[in-house]
Amino acid sequence: MDGFNWELLPGFQSVACLQFDCDWRREWIDYILSQCLSVRKVDVTAHRSDTYLLLKHVLIRNPLKDLEQLHWAPSSPDGVSIAKQLADQCPHLSEVRGLCRNKINYRGVHLC
Repeated sequence: MDGFNWELLPGFQSVACLQFDCDWRREWIDYILSQCLSVRKVDVTAHRSDTYLLLKHVLIRNPLKDLEQLHWAPSSPDGVSIAKQLADQCPHLSEVRGLCRNKINYRGVHLC
């Protein structure tokens, strides 16, 4: 990605809760989420239509191994597959809100 240095920024590794509402380019959201290695709770209103691609790129750089809750708006047509991928990759995940239009329980993770 042009203009980005993917080295970890001091302080971001210890962020436990992250909340933002933005219409930034996908790369900026990817960059911020990729920096927060220990994030447990994420609440994002991204105003993006490419949610699947965005989260796929984040998971490549940051496996979100400590993630417990994800609240994401707006919902996505690919929301169920994104939520299932997160549930498979994030061992502590218990709740995903906003990505899916219907309530689903997948491997003990509440997807709604």
